[in-house]
Amino acid sequence: MRSRFDFRGGVHAPAGQAERRIPAATMDRMTERIRIDAAAELDLPQLIGLFEAYRGFYGRAPDRDATRAFVRERIATRDTRFFLARERTTIVGFVHLQPFLDTLELRPMWVLEDIFVRPESRRLGVGAALMRHAESHARATGAHRMLLSTAWDNATAQRLYQAHGWHRDLTFWHYEKVVA
Repeated sequence: MRSRFDFRGGVHAPAGQAERRIPAATMDRMTERIRIDAAAELDLPQLIGLFEAYRGFYGRAPDRDATRAFVRERIATRDTRFFLARERTTIVGFVHLQPFLDTLELRPMWVLEDIFVRPESRRLGVGAALMRHAESHARATGAHRMLLSTAWDNATAQRLYQAHGWHRDLTFWHYEKVVA
């Protein structure tokens, strides 16, 4: 179980493949076809598959039943927010946000807990669109800031975050401890 300070993202280049350069016009056409909205119960079948792929990237064994129960509860209770990127009827990516409180600023903030894009939809602007939507949601809810973390070797995600104005926290170290 991850701690609340384990803010991993999940936008990844395909393993063993060089990054492909997509012309800007192609990226613009792709993002024009993408619709981002909140996840609902009827999205579970597709979202479960994507969430399992995300977990697999971080070395977790597949557990479709546990994943379904976890995601279903998040959507039903709205204790977190899933936003989905859709191309027509296919979910091509998601961002998962958790509410948090900034006790120094005395304001709400959001943790970008997970972000994942289907391998065939990467480098087409889907991750960027999800990031913009997450930031817009945070502003709309009065948040002061957002947090995330990613694997230290996930250079693809780090480039995406930095391109959107995120910076590494050089002030605080984050610790975790498994208690279960």
